[in-house]
Amino acid sequence: MKTENNIPEWMKELWAWADENNISEEDFPRDKDKLLSLKELNLYGEGLIELPNSIGQLSGLKELYLASNNLIKLPESIGMLSQLEDIDVGNNELEILPDSIRQLQKLEHICLCDNPLTDLRQVIEILPTQLKELSVSCKQSNTLPENISRLSNLKCLFLYGHKSIELPKSLGTLSKLTWLSLHGLITLSENIGLLKNLRKLDLGYNKISNLPRSIGELSQLRSLELQSNNLTCLPESIGRLSQLRKLDLEHNKLTCLPESIGQLTQLRKLNLYRNKLVELPESIGQLSQLKELDLKYNSLVRLPQSIGKLSKLSKLYLTENKLTELPESIGQLSKLEEVILWDNQLTNLPESIGKLSQLKKLDVWSNNLTHLPNSMGNLSQLEELELWLNELNELPKGVGQLLHLKSIHLGSDNFTDLSKVIDGLPIGLNIFKLYCKQSMQLPENIDRLFQLEKLEVRGCKLPILPVSISQLSQLKRLDLTRR
Repeated sequence: MKTENNIPEWMKELWAWADENNISEEDFPRDKDKLLSLKELNLYGEGLIELPNSIGQLSGLKELYLASNNLIKLPESIGMLSQLEDIDVGNNELEILPDSIRQLQKLEHICLCDNPLTDLRQVIEILPTQLKELSVSCKQSNTLPENISRLSNLKCLFLYGHKSIELPKSLGTLSKLTWLSLHGLITLSENIGLLKNLRKLDLGYNKISNLPRSIGELSQLRSLELQSNNLTCLPESIGRLSQLRKLDLEHNKLTCLPESIGQLTQLRKLNLYRNKLVELPESIGQLSQLKELDLKYNSLVRLPQSIGKLSKLSKLYLTENKLTELPESIGQLSKLEEVILWDNQLTNLPESIGKLSQLKKLDVWSNNLTHLPNSMGNLSQLEELELWLNELNELPKGVGQLLHLKSIHLGSDNFTDLSKVIDGLPIGLNIFKLYCKQSMQLPENIDRLFQLEKLEVRGCKLPILPVSISQLSQLKRLDLTRR
């Protein structure tokens, strides 16, 4: 600790406190000039019980991070930090805030979450009105106080804790509020519809089982996150969210979608991963701006013909459904770059699949495919092809024309002539993965694939490797795992 005579007493007090709490010089400078010019102080998780009054002397401080300590109070001197813009005291033991907090006229962000605040109304009453972002827990009350309206410059509000937070009507007067995040909920207040200027609503990781019809009143909403809830259906009013770009419904219990979903004509991303959908409404084809559709881990038995109208779709994920066929209209998805269909019950692919001129990845492993359409030779941009765990006994001749193909994964058990298969592959291949369950011989013409960097032959009993394998001068990895 510095002991020079020109060091003020408040600074000595701060250094002594820092030494007692084993705070490093990197986190809390022991140099006078560095301390005076300090703009950011991060004391996250230091085990602090209290702050010294002299903390208020750090007049240049703009950011103060005190989360995950054991603070039971803040000193009144905190109000002297006149330049403070951001303070995080989340995950402490604070029951009240000092009145001096109202003096922080440059404060824009404050995090109070995970504190046992006893009077949320009093807390809101002393917060400076220029505040733009507030994070707070409501564990002691099921009502957000009416005086929230005094924070007229609030743009972001994050509420944590109570299973049923009642939103006051006064919340609707916060005309600048664009982002609301609610956590710990079982029910969602009907008053949510009052937030006419909301752009982002985060309701993820709650236990909400239904949405109020008023959700449709959020006419400016761009992003709605509802992942990991207990939703079984959506209200028809969801279709009134005409500006919505992103809708995340991952990990719910949805069995169907309303026809009104098709009215979300500005939607770019729709995530329905891990639900219980059996079919999609025809109106899904009206989502003309949709770029990504995630339907993994549902129970879909078919896709509607209208899916071909999704003219801007680039990613389609259908892993682990119950599809036995694809509609011919899938060939109309001219922007599609990636389609994942593994673990379905497909017996064939439509000829129209060859029209997917922008397709880069096709994954159909673990299906019941017995043949592939010749039109696959038209997939001129294809880079990755996953075909293993099917019933294929040959590849279409056109596969050899796929000059951009870099990776292919096959199951060999039904191929009677593996050398013929290799002759039919493009010579620019970098990755060749072969899976089998029986004894087989890797053919001599493996050296035809002279650009191979990775060769995997898994699950097979290989009596002997061909001498020609030594000609694969680019090979970096050879995997012969028998499992």
